[in-house]
Amino acid sequence: RTSRKARKARRRLAACAAKLNSVANAGRKGRDDLGAEVLERAFEALGGPADARQTVARRVLASFQGLRAYLRQAGAFLERIDPYLSNNPGLSARLANWEEAWEVGRLYLGTPLGSALSDAASSLMRAGESVPAFAAMCEGRDPELFLVLPRVLWLSFLRRPTEQAALMRSVLSGPHDAEALDAFAEAHCCLDARLCEALGDEAAASELLRRAVGVEPQTDLPPPEREAVARFMQELERWSMTLQRSCPEDWNACAAVILSVLAPSAEP
Repeated sequence: RTSRKARKARRRLAACAAKLNSVANAGRKGRDDLGAEVLERAFEALGGPADARQTVARRVLASFQGLRAYLRQAGAFLERIDPYLSNNPGLSARLANWEEAWEVGRLYLGTPLGSALSDAASSLMRAGESVPAFAAMCEGRDPELFLVLPRVLWLSFLRRPTEQAALMRSVLSGPHDAEALDAFAEAHCCLDARLCEALGDEAAASELLRRAVGVEPQTDLPPPEREAVARFMQELERWSMTLQRSCPEDWNACAAVILSVLAPSAEP
């Protein structure tokens, strides 16, 4: 358990880092509100269930530790520090890394969005087990992955809308047709029921997932179901593009977090 003295020292250092960030962070926003509450949430997450939030927490703590180590080392050669602090590339890079990790931590640690992220990440891990080609794409960061990932995330959400609603709202924040989205969800529900009746629950989920990943389906569907699947996949592609284009910055940040959970060994 972290002592009160250690928490107080972290708060002081975080406050100093926020002031430093506002004048020396040349690579990002240079915000001055990087409080220690995200650090405390990160420590709490590490003591909780082993899920996506722990990946986020480790990133938060590692980036803060990197900044702290740099500042400790810099104390030994202050005469070599450029007084225009943003001209010190090592400092600026570590502040940018800390600011980015802090923003991710603020979103996903101790929030409903974090629970939704963990649920989606668990679903996508199971997708990788069901269709190994998807897991291989995540590990290799194949260019095709960035077309496949939003499709697979949609399929995950459509099967668990309540659990993952907060995550989809966070990335689908731009203009979109709510009635069309409801119709898309209803189309999936009806198709899923038809496929479950024809193939069984597990095979039905695999059928759509394999098509989303671009892998040859394992079943030969009757013509009516085949046509229904084809229509649904066209709609899935359209909503996948909407997901990426609604707010590209939010989508890119979300995708980066998801991939850091699915394939941590592929992280730079």
